[in-house]
Amino acid sequence: MTKLTDTQSRILNAAARRAGNLAMPLPKGLHGAVAKKVVGMMIERGAGRHRG
Repeated sequence: MTKLTDTQSRILNAAARRAGNLAMPLPKGLHGAVAKKVVGMMIERGAGRHRG
């Protein structure tokens, strides 16, 4: 099982409460390069997927 960071856990918990389980919008204070890195890591580890 993949260990999630606190930030990744916050994103997934918020997504679980939304219709469609969407991670967007991201939690307040998470933006720019940090957001890109965290979400990219989640996708690589299989904890999220890109919807295009």
